[in-house]
Amino acid sequence: MKMQKSIYYIKRDLIMLPSVPVNHLFIFSARLGNNLRYYVCSRNCLDDFERLFALLISDKLKSCLPAGALNYILSLAGNDWFDPPPIGELADTYVHTIPYHIRLNNVADIRNLQQYC
Repeated sequence: MKMQKSIYYIKRDLIMLPSVPVNHLFIFSARLGNNLRYYVCSRNCLDDFERLFALLISDKLKSCLPAGALNYILSLAGNDWFDPPPIGELADTYVHTIPYHIRLNNVADIRNLQQYC
């Protein structure tokens, strides 16, 4: 059975690729292209520009969220991803329903809220 990288690690590798010496640029460009193609294919966006556009915006939105809101959204998404409008709605819901002292501690597990309700 072949092990596959999770989407998180594929995206991280794509964004965090280190700089390379000039004599390795061909290999670097191939690796960058392969990582991007694998990421886009894994999110089912290869043949649909609008879906790819939404994926890029969603990823940028998620990179701007505080840790608690991000964990909340990721826990709801599971292995899938949300379009940009639901991310904004879910982040607003999180911010307006989670008590302030819990958000300060970056507690993302909603089950912990039962003691405060």
